[in-house]
Amino acid sequence: MECPEGGLPNTPEERARFEAYMRGHCWDAGCFDEATMGYDTTIVRMLYGVWRDRGALPTPWPNKG
Repeated sequence: MECPEGGLPNTPEERARFEAYMRGHCWDAGCFDEATMGYDTTIVRMLYGVWRDRGALPTPWPNKG
């Protein structure tokens, strides 16, 4: 799975960070399916997409503007 321009890669390390973030908020990340390279629920797939897309954001956090 290719990452968007400037986005974060779909790697085991990045998935581990995402899953740790989800656990830290008491959210279930579900299961990652290696065959389809995606999570088993639509909502988690969407959240992971947003997680990876944040790498393409030009504004550093916190925004001091």
